[in-house]
Amino acid sequence: AELYQDDALQSELADYGKNALLITRVLVSECFFHCGKALVRSHLWQPEKWGDAYSVNWALEMENTEDPAARARWEQAAAVAYRDDL
Repeated sequence: AELYQDDALQSELADYGKNALLITRVLVSECFFHCGKALVRSHLWQPEKWGDAYSVNWALEMENTEDPAARARWEQAAAVAYRDDL
């Protein structure tokens, strides 16, 4: 895999009016597929088979604190960053 820049492709991959900053290109030299039964056995379309959902608390990742106010600030900052900067 490699990271590169290409103005035309970055523009084509724009989202919310912002061009992609970098492009990840993956060159595949060999690929192995699972048999069709693998998809059937995955129960992908049955949410009750998916297991427990989990989420990452970015506030705890970014700031090692038990202070609820600090966590709330980090969570708010992360929400704004995801909305405006990605």
